[in-house]
Amino acid sequence: MRIFQYFLLFLIPGFPVYGYESRTNLKALGETIDDMSLGELEERRETIEREIGQLARFAMNSGVGRIGYRSNTHPSEDSEEWIEIDFGKTVSLDSIALVPALWRDAQKGFIADSFPEAFCITAGIRGESEETVVFQIDSSKGIIPRVAPFLINGKAIKASWIRLTANRLSPRNFDGEYVLQLSEILVFDGYENVALGATVEVSSSISYGSGAWGEEYLVDGFVPYLMDSSEGSGTVAYVVLAETGDTPSFSIDLETPSVLEDLVLHVVEQTDTVPQAFPGDYGIPYKFLLEGSLKSDFSDPVVLLEFERDSIFDVGPIMSFSLTSVAMRYVRLRATEPYVFSYVGVNGEAIPGGRLGFAEIELYSKGGHNMALGKLMKSEFRGESPPRHIEALTDGKNLYGSILTFRDWINQLAVRHDLEKKLPLVSAELGIRYAKQKQLLFFMRISLGLLVLFVIVGVFVYRHQQQRVLFKARERITADLHDVLGGNISAIVLLSELAKGETENPKELTRFVGKIDSLAVRTRNALKYISDVLSQPNLYENLTAEMRRIATGLTDGLEHDLQISGEEFISRIHQRNRVDIFLFYKECLVNIIRHSGATKVSTRLDIDKHYLKLEVTDNGIGLDENGVPVVPTSLRRRARILGAKVSVSPVEGGGSRIHMIFKWNRIWPWGSFNLPFLFRS
Repeated sequence: MRIFQYFLLFLIPGFPVYGYESRTNLKALGETIDDMSLGELEERRETIEREIGQLARFAMNSGVGRIGYRSNTHPSEDSEEWIEIDFGKTVSLDSIALVPALWRDAQKGFIADSFPEAFCITAGIRGESEETVVFQIDSSKGIIPRVAPFLINGKAIKASWIRLTANRLSPRNFDGEYVLQLSEILVFDGYENVALGATVEVSSSISYGSGAWGEEYLVDGFVPYLMDSSEGSGTVAYVVLAETGDTPSFSIDLETPSVLEDLVLHVVEQTDTVPQAFPGDYGIPYKFLLEGSLKSDFSDPVVLLEFERDSIFDVGPIMSFSLTSVAMRYVRLRATEPYVFSYVGVNGEAIPGGRLGFAEIELYSKGGHNMALGKLMKSEFRGESPPRHIEALTDGKNLYGSILTFRDWINQLAVRHDLEKKLPLVSAELGIRYAKQKQLLFFMRISLGLLVLFVIVGVFVYRHQQQRVLFKARERITADLHDVLGGNISAIVLLSELAKGETENPKELTRFVGKIDSLAVRTRNALKYISDVLSQPNLYENLTAEMRRIATGLTDGLEHDLQISGEEFISRIHQRNRVDIFLFYKECLVNIIRHSGATKVSTRLDIDKHYLKLEVTDNGIGLDENGVPVVPTSLRRRARILGAKVSVSPVEGGGSRIHMIFKWNRIWPWGSFNLPFLFRS
């Protein structure tokens, strides 16, 4: 029975989903794996693997660049640091992303460095006293280790500032000191990062003078990742050549006047080698202007953005800028101080030259619409060799594939982190289930083998039993012919002799004739029983009465004593066994009458809930052969048919005592009952 219980192992649970909104049909948050069946787990794993394959991949930035913000160090994790960002206007924020500062660990690879274990984010409107708790989390949630952004999505609220208060810090990997470090804080109003370029205040800050750390870098739009969306095929960046003193430019016709809010520049790939050939600023001008106009000749230009970089720390893989909101149809990016690149001439001399190039130029209007996508950029300058195509500037692709909006990209990285965290949990649970299933199949194979063996043994036992039944039937007929018919005929002969001596006494003669008649009737019934090899339904039903009757009939003229105990158990003995017990007792009396010469006979029958014991004693000549008590053959045969044990012992003063013990109630592991049809024919 226990083997079949293993089928219940096919019923199982899921695991809690936390921290993001997935695009798959994952079940409700807080669900456990124990609620899921094996099929559901397999489907869950396939769903997770499929979705992971559709999400942006983690690709880390290299070279030199800004890292982010770092607070003062603390000796204890239970120290508090805070960061406050003022947007300068009231916005409707609906998503916040905390991007960790990353550490390259020799064994674990990239991991978040000093990301807070517990923190709270509040928001409010400047000049109003009311604050709203946007989000809070404690260290029990285990949000680290991670490399992905921590994403907080929720119902949109009005706010002009947010404050992050970290009340449980994690150790810095370098020296174990407790600090607060973040690469970027992104705050979205729809698809607009309203934190970009906002005012930042912090409780403490350390920059070390390297130019890589500073609280202002929390809102510069630089993150430690390269955009690898895993969608589509990539294209190489477009770069134009310029001579010294030239001002190369790109211009575009948006076809309709549009109010632009953001400029996003994707820099030229810095080679795919490690280490890379350029520090990360190849093709990026030292100074450029972004101008807009309603006329194609830019005779009425409006400066939308003026950029100047002082060092390599002002450049990143993706550079985002907020623009002056003016409706423009034509836009031009003009490098007033192009990037200078020296190349080797024919004679080996270094020849300086200018470069201007990008992987993609995106111009966003309100609502996250890239107005430049698919529209042709123009430039009067020649492209760099090998041939590059100017269409690459607005085809929506970088070297790795399709370009996503910043919010979609960050969201996908967060989702990927959570799915990659869940996938091994599901796989581990499936491994446990498969092991249990393998164990189940093992038990089922053993059960099947045992079943086949049982069937084979059962067939063999059945055939053997049939042969045994046939043999028993023949043996029983032989015994009955000898014992029943022989005993009855002997008794008839004896009674006939006695009747002859009572011819002068009609009363005794009538009594003896009546007994002879009764024995003749019983002999006829016995012959019918033997011919059918079956007992009559009520034959010897009252065993004790039958024993008293036969004892009275056969021991007439002898002193006889019959004692019986445990009569309440007789009805529970199988009918065939009762017949065999009676015939055994009758054969004992016939042997005494025929051969012992006894004048006194005593019988004792004791029955309990398991055993039947019969003891017949006489004062005759005994059953010795050469001084050794011997059980008569007819009694041995009767005992064998019954399945009982029989023995003979001498009686002091002469005579013999026959002992028979029969276990009528077999004891089995599942209970006590008599199975004569299995053990006797």
